[in-house]
Amino acid sequence: MRSEEIKLRDKIRKQIYNSRPEVKQRLIERNLMKNYGLTIQEHQKLQESQNYQCKICKKHKKDCNKLGLVVDHNHKTGNVRSLLCNDCNLIIGHAKDSVDILKKCISYLEEELNNVS
Repeated sequence: MRSEEIKLRDKIRKQIYNSRPEVKQRLIERNLMKNYGLTIQEHQKLQESQNYQCKICKKHKKDCNKLGLVVDHNHKTGNVRSLLCNDCNLIIGHAKDSVDILKKCISYLEEELNNVS
């Protein structure tokens, strides 16, 4: 398939996705099951149990970007941990789920704060 055809196909898919809420809902449900083994009901219960807030920073779902709260999972086991805002999920992802790297980041920031004072 040529580049122009791919762009046109993607444009049409996006238009359908944005104009038909039932299509959007089906895609969300399929993504949750395929990637995390979660039903839409389980995802909803998880949101409710967290009061619709990021598990780390407590940012409310409505204050997050268009992604809302995203599913955080262990990349080795595939187990779902909780729902996070995209910012917190990226921090953990960029640290490769390493507690050691995150502790070093905290030390680095604390050291900088001490040098400023």
